[in-house]
Order: sequence, then structure tokens, then C-alpha cells
Amino acid sequence: MNRRLMQCVGVAVTLVMWCGPMAAAELQEASPKKKSAKAENAAKPTPKAKATEPALEFPPRLPDGAKSVSDSSREFLEPLEPLLDGVSIAKTPPTVDFAYFPGQTYPGRPWSNWGDSSFANGKYYTAIGDHLAPQGNAFVFEYDPKAKSFRQLLDLRKLLALPDGHYTPGKIHSRVDLGQDGWLYCSTHRGSTNATTDANHYEGDWIVRCHPETAKAEIVARGPLGKRCIPNGTLDPQRMIFYGGTAPGNTGDNAEVMFFAYDVRQHKLLYSGSDGPQRYMIFAASTGRIYYTPGLTDGPLMRFDPATDVARIAVKTVSVSGADRVGGRAWSGSGGVARIRGGDVLGSDRPLRLLRSRSSRRR
Repeated sequence: MNRRLMQCVGVAVTLVMWCGPMAAAELQEASPKKKSAKAENAAKPTPKAKATEPALEFPPRLPDGAKSVSDSSREFLEPLEPLLDGVSIAKTPPTVDFAYFPGQTYPGRPWSNWGDSSFANGKYYTAIGDHLAPQGNAFVFEYDPKAKSFRQLLDLRKLLALPDGHYTPGKIHSRVDLGQDGWLYCSTHRGSTNATTDANHYEGDWIVRCHPETAKAEIVARGPLGKRCIPNGTLDPQRMIFYGGTAPGNTGDNAEVMFFAYDVRQHKLLYSGSDGPQRYMIFAASTGRIYYTPGLTDGPLMRFDPATDVARIAVKTVSVSGADRVGGRAWSGSGGVARIRGGDVLGSDRPLRLLRSRSSRRR
């Protein structure tokens, strides 16, 4: 039964339940015997009480207290719509493990994951946050797919150790990237757009790091561009440069979205400028180049090369050599869609933009 039919059946049942007594009352009114007011009131349907949703349990639990459950099915390989020419599907279905992250011992608003994760040395690294404000918290976890187990590497509020009443972030919104020094790097973001105020002692958000082997955590920088959040961030793991895109705080003096490059080894700001990327960037690992579009606009495409550029450069088309491949990302311009194929960006010499995979509204 399809969804629309199910909805219609539900409506039809409701009408029968509510119209039945009304029809009976009308028949009684048509008879010679007159009904009393008491009988009329008794014939009226009694409104149903609204169903209440069950209270959520914290921490959340899988059935029977299981730590994880696994599923594998041929249905995982069935396409939801016709495939494009040249696209093939694996023959062996994957096994998917389901598990709840630890640490969710109280209600969030909601508990969520925002930044991209990473995989290194057989382990998966990611972050979750409670989205609370002005005093939120976030965690970085390591997941071992062989043992199907989690290990907490970072408790953000514990690391920051700020007095009560001071702003603490409710999200890690950037990527969680592993540097060549063996540390994981990420940046923080607010749980509410109204939290980053002087009244909450806001001085800017943080770049932080944690070590997968020791679970030691450290602050790399606080407010590298002043009173701004850092929802967009990625690390060049070889050159050890953290690139960020900011969101303004609520202090009234920093409305622009900024782009910056920060040397995490030397704790030094290398570059900052306006018209930064609000939510995502593309990093070319072989050259260290960064590509993005300003704010939420459709262009122009910007490039920053730490080896040659003293500022980011607007480019119309990008000739990507075999050593400077961006990774098969799809781009779109007013002349149609351009894709990075082989080593070249194909499609149009007009401004290009990255096709975003999620909503980019302000958060």
C-alpha cells in the first residue's frame, strides 16, 4: 500500500468514527419522538485526547541493551532511481553497524553531528555536540570498526575549563582532520545564534586538537579572528595549516564572513580576508590549494595557494593538473555542470560553484 493511499484510509476512518454518531442523531431527530437535551448531549462524540509522545531516555539504548546491531541486505544495492550511463553498483552488499554515541546522558537541542569525519589507521574520527547555548558541550570520538567500540578523545567543556556563565560551544562544526604530527584538529561553533554576546563573555571560538593514542587534548587558538565562530574548517595535514571560514558573533562589529589560514605549529595567523566561505571548502592535498565560493553566493570561485598567494584569487576556470586533482567534486556554472575529470575542470569558462550536499542556511 503506498503512502498516499495509507493517508486517505486514515482520513476515511476518522470521518466514519466522527460522523457515525452524528448520523444517528439526525435519524432520531427525524422520528416523531423528540429527544431531550440530555440525550442530545449524550449523542455527541467525545473528543479524543491527543496522543503524547513517549519521553526520550538518556542515555539512549538499543533494544535488549545491545551495544550495536548490524544489518546487511541485497536491498542496499537497489538504486532508488535510474542510474546514469557508466555508473555501476557493487555486487556484494555492505554490512552496516548501528550504535549510539556515548556521552548523551542528558537532553540536547538536539544532539547532532555537523562536521565531516575522517578515517585513519583503521579508525573513524568524528564529533558530536549537544547544541545547547550559551553553555554547550561537544565531544570527539574514535570508533574502532573491528571492535565496534567508541573511545572519547575530547570533552570540550572540560578542556576549556571556563567559569560558570561563560560561553562554551555546543558544536564542533568543522572537519576532524589528522595532521602529520599525529594530532586531530577541529574548530568550534555556537549552539545558538544568540549566544555569542558580551554578556556571555564571548571572545571568539576555538581551534582545538586531541591525540588519538593518548586522548590528550589542547587548545591551539582562541578567537584567531576575534569575536567570530568557526563553523567551517579543514586542515592541510602536510603543511599544518588550518583553514577556516567564520560566522559573526552578536557583538555588532564583525558582520562579514572571513577566510583565514592559521599555522598550527607556529601558532601564527598567516592570512585573513573578507568574503570567506560560510560552510565548506575544497582542499587539494597535492598543492595545498584551497577552493571556495564567498558566503552563500554562486561565485566567483576563489583560490588560495599558500606557496604563492598573498591573498585569495578569484578564478573563472581552474586548470587542474594531474598533481592538483580536487577529487571528483561536481561544480555548477551558468553554462551548465562542470566535473573534474582526469585532471581538468570541464564545462564552462563562467563562474563555477560547488554543489553543496546539505542545506547551507545560517546555523
